[in-house]
Amino acid sequence: MFQTPTKASSVPRSRSAEAAADNSAKMDLGSNTELAAITVSARIPEFWAEMPRLWFAQMESIMAPQKQGDENKFNLVISKLGRDALQQFPLGELVTQMHKLNLEVASLREEVKVQQHRRSAFRGRGSRSASRQRSQSRPARNQGDPNWLCRFHFRYRNRAWSYSVPPSPKSRKNSVPASPKSAKSSVPSTPKSPKSSASTPTEGRSWFTWS
Repeated sequence: MFQTPTKASSVPRSRSAEAAADNSAKMDLGSNTELAAITVSARIPEFWAEMPRLWFAQMESIMAPQKQGDENKFNLVISKLGRDALQQFPLGELVTQMHKLNLEVASLREEVKVQQHRRSAFRGRGSRSASRQRSQSRPARNQGDPNWLCRFHFRYRNRAWSYSVPPSPKSRKNSVPASPKSAKSSVPSTPKSPKSSASTPTEGRSWFTWS
């Protein structure tokens, strides 16, 4: 008897069809990439031992529009180098060239350091000479200025006035009393005369009276 397919049997068939379509698409992509790699490798010529830089430049121009990774590029280069270039590579010459290059770089660094040291020393000498010239060009304070004495007086007049003018009685009362030792040492011992006892100190006069 004929049996109609159910829903359960139709679902696996649809899934298998989708998987087959995905596999076919992947196969197509893989085949396309392989074909692209084959065409690119066919366009790249064999390695030119006499003109290696020109060969690498031509290879870069061919590989630039192709979106391939570094691994594919490396494999293509290895496939085009050949046996002679891989086995008989001039390693000794490369080592000597690298050694010469390192020596040149070291010498250049030393020259740059020496130039920087000379520039810094020259700048220091220039600044010192300029400061010396300025100090020599400046006139002395006591020379060339007729009012230097007045300026000196205005600058130090407060100290001179405090030392020269005697204090008033009010300032004596308000001042702190000194110790007996300092009072004895500071005040001179002078004999009292009748005139000096009768006289009283006033502002603007000296402490000592003439007999």
